Amino acid sequence: MARFDLSDEEWTVITKDETLDDESLSRLDGELVIAEDESAGVYFKRLRRHGTLVVLESANSSGSTSSEILSLNDHTDHRKLTGLKSVVGVLFELQASNVR
Repeated sequence: MARFDLSDEEWTVITKDETLDDESLSRLDGELVIAEDESAGVYFKRLRRHGTLVVLESANSSGSTSSEILSLNDHTDHRKLTGLKSVVGVLFELQASNVR
């Protein structure tokens, strides 16, 4: 499980560890994931697979964050995808001042 603090909300993201095999990547195409790259960068984004590349798209509908491109292979111009968790649930906790 991962916790994110976003301004006046706190999120608890419930995740499941995934393997980086073809079956998992195909099943998770278009789904929200937490991905990790070889530089220890961590992303909460929507996964799109394009051959040996993975595009991580903005998870919010406004598209206000940029996409990230990661590789499934070594020795490319892109950082390598090294870890993947599927998002199986999100719990939101609103601060007391926001509850009506």
